[in-house]
Amino acid sequence: MKHLLALTTLAALGVGLLFVPARGGDKGLDSPYYPLKKGTTWEYVADGKKITTTVTDHEKVGDLLCAKIETDLGGGAKMIEHVAVKDDGIYRVRANNEDIKPPFLILKLPPKKGEEWTVDSTAKGFGIKGKFSIAAEDKVKVGKTEYTAFQVKSAELKMGGQNASMEACFAKDVGMVKQQFKLPGAGLERTIELEKFTAGK
Repeated sequence: MKHLLALTTLAALGVGLLFVPARGGDKGLDSPYYPLKKGTTWEYVADGKKITTTVTDHEKVGDLLCAKIETDLGGGAKMIEHVAVKDDGIYRVRANNEDIKPPFLILKLPPKKGEEWTVDSTAKGFGIKGKFSIAAEDKVKVGKTEYTAFQVKSAELKMGGQNASMEACFAKDVGMVKQQFKLPGAGLERTIELEKFTAGK
């Protein structure tokens, strides 16, 4: 159960469902749609519970400079991830000390309406396959705040062989502000919304 929770939370936080082969050079940690300065913090609400995600450090994983991101899932559960920025997008490289093969592309940069790609990646034997697309940049209301954000949608998505679906909204200079995730086989349906964003320095 804990293993399933960790994996589905990983997906629900938008931390690595999207993938295309990496190309181009390392851009450091400059990412307009996923701020990665040390101290950057996102406070989300899901099912009435708070989930806090913080960029705690910058360190290398192999040859890639990555942001180390720690997520407090509540109840003493935590997740540690490493995110890198390439010329073509933002990649999830490692989760809980397990390499993601190949790395997930979280979001193509710069985001453009109509972009489409396929997914076929594995993390600790857990496979994720499917198709994704970027919808037009539009207004999205999260709580009392309105953001202008790109929406990423999934199609034919399978996680661990189970059907799943995901929609996520990314706002410039903030990152992910909302996500809806469904894993029917596990009886999981979750909406995650940003409650507070604190920029790092």
